[in-house]
Amino acid sequence: MLDMILFGLGILSILFGIAAKIGGYSDGSNVRNVKNTDLDKISDILATYDSMKLSMERGQFNLLTALQGKVSDKQCLIAPLSKTPCIYYKAKVYRLIGESRYHDKLFEKEQACDFYLTDNTGSLLVQHKDIKDRLVSLAQKNLDEYRHQFDEIELPEPKNHEAVVGYQLEEYTLPVDTSLYLYGEASDRNNEQLMLTTPLAKKQALLVSNLSKPDYIKDLEETIVIMSYGVPAFLLVGVALIAYVLMF
Repeated sequence: MLDMILFGLGILSILFGIAAKIGGYSDGSNVRNVKNTDLDKISDILATYDSMKLSMERGQFNLLTALQGKVSDKQCLIAPLSKTPCIYYKAKVYRLIGESRYHDKLFEKEQACDFYLTDNTGSLLVQHKDIKDRLVSLAQKNLDEYRHQFDEIELPEPKNHEAVVGYQLEEYTLPVDTSLYLYGEASDRNNEQLMLTTPLAKKQALLVSNLSKPDYIKDLEETIVIMSYGVPAFLLVGVALIAYVLMF
């Protein structure tokens, strides 16, 4: 039984090492793309598009760009608990039961949307679907509150034997006015409106960070360094575990 566990851990360690290696390649490509792309003004992108769209078919405009700006309130969501204007939220409501205050989850909702990035020259729509996981990681907890009563959302009625002592509210949001760095492709291929989306070129991604460009590059480079140590460590541990099982 122990041999099977060790063998399984060895395989998992090798798989983690391979995944880390792939992640390192991806981060390396992202660093090069961010370093080699100067920040643009949104007004310059819109002007370039306006000057070219009449001479080309719809969906043919594609321009790699990097932008630094803030999330606009031009198109946004309203978080259901805090009523915060945002582009992403995840809200939960728990019913607290008995002296132990057991958390019975009654409500959970998560939503993200396309949004406008604004600098001091204009606004550009950003497609969210390929960066939703990153938006989730950038979201901050803006509500963690106990309430004795809660009736703002229709909730299931408690069972007869349940002694309800209160409600716990949790909410994460990425609010408007958040400063973001974005690298992607300004294109009209997915919409009649120009928007920032994932580049068509292979091995390129729509990138988003709440850091400035220099700090984002530093963050990516530090991740690559960690990966460079982690890959051989995972592979070595995995091979050692498998070799031990096979030898003994």
